[in-house]
Amino acid sequence: MRENREPLSGLTLRLTEKSDAVPLHTWLLDPEVARSFPVGDPQEIEEAAKRWVDLCEEEAALTALYQGVPVGIGILFLQHYKRLRHQAMHLLLVAKEFRCMGIGSALLEELLSHGKGQFGVELAHVEVVGDEEVVNFYRKRGFVEFARQERWIKDHDQILNRVCLEKFV
Repeated sequence: MRENREPLSGLTLRLTEKSDAVPLHTWLLDPEVARSFPVGDPQEIEEAAKRWVDLCEEEAALTALYQGVPVGIGILFLQHYKRLRHQAMHLLLVAKEFRCMGIGSALLEELLSHGKGQFGVELAHVEVVGDEEVVNFYRKRGFVEFARQERWIKDHDQILNRVCLEKFV
C-alpha cells in the first residue's frame, strides 16, 4: 500500500448514518481489526457497531466515502457532564484495503475540527491496543502518550498493551 499525505481523490466525508453500522460491523469481524477493540465475539461486535453508530443522532460521528462507498468511520464519545465536555475520546477505523492512503488522516483532522466547532472539544484522546503502528500514526499527528498499561487485554494466546494518547485541538 502507498503512504499519502493527501487523501484519495474521490474521497468525501459526511455525518454518519445508521446504515453505516453494516460496514462497521463487517470491519470489526476481521480478527486483525477486532483485536484492537474490547469486543470479543460476533454478538458483542454487532452490539458495539449499533451503539457506536447510534451516536450519529448526536452528529458526533463522520463516515469517509470513496466513490460513494463507506471506507472509514470516526466517532467522538462525547462527555455528558458539563465539567468534562471539553474533552472526548474517539474511535477511528478505516477498512483494511484502504489504509495508508490518507483516509485516516483526513477523517481524524475533520473529526477533531468537527468536535471543536460543534461541541467545544478542546482535548481529544484515544486508546490504542496492541498496535505500535497506530500509536505512531497518532504521534505523527501531534498526539502525546499519557499512559501505557502493560498486559491490558487478552487476545487468544496473547495479552496486549494499551496506550493512551491525547492532543489539544
